[in-house]
Amino acid sequence: MSQPDAQTAPNYVTCPCQHCSGNIEFDSNQLDGAENATVPCPHCGLETNIKLQFVANTDHSIHAGLVAVEAMARRFDLWNKVRKVSCLDPRTDKKRGYGPEVILGQLIYALCSGGGCLSDSEALNDDPLACELFGVGKFADQSQVGEWLREQSEESVTALRRLLQEFVTWVWQQAQPRRLLHGGAREVFFDDT
Repeated sequence: MSQPDAQTAPNYVTCPCQHCSGNIEFDSNQLDGAENATVPCPHCGLETNIKLQFVANTDHSIHAGLVAVEAMARRFDLWNKVRKVSCLDPRTDKKRGYGPEVILGQLIYALCSGGGCLSDSEALNDDPLACELFGVGKFADQSQVGEWLREQSEESVTALRRLLQEFVTWVWQQAQPRRLLHGGAREVFFDDT
């Protein structure tokens, strides 16, 4: 990678490390027209390839905000944490059906994109961006999502609440303290409409 021309405005992009999945931020102008380079990861120190790929976008998505949702989930390592909570997976054959991280991710995606019912979670299948972003060929249909919800126990709901509390604590730690204040006092607002 080279130093960008002083005249060129920086164009910061991120690429995940191949080893630790930590995001590496770099100025794409430093690639000298190449599409990739090898650099040490600032998180784990291992050499990793950073890649910049330009693709034509012919599809439009009303779910583009899910990119930010997925980025937050990955930073928190949410999907792995959900996968490790065994009581959230009622399947007897773990090689069939959808794991709890997919169903829960699907519900989170649907809610974050304005969905309010199980059919909205199934409708994510109509958006290639949502499927590609989550890494699934197809999300569960609404009956599968409903079945997963009905099979949850008091134990799994308690485990999910603990995970939610861990997530909220993590988010508070990530936030800049001044962004949590309104008129000098901490203010939390939940829109329950």
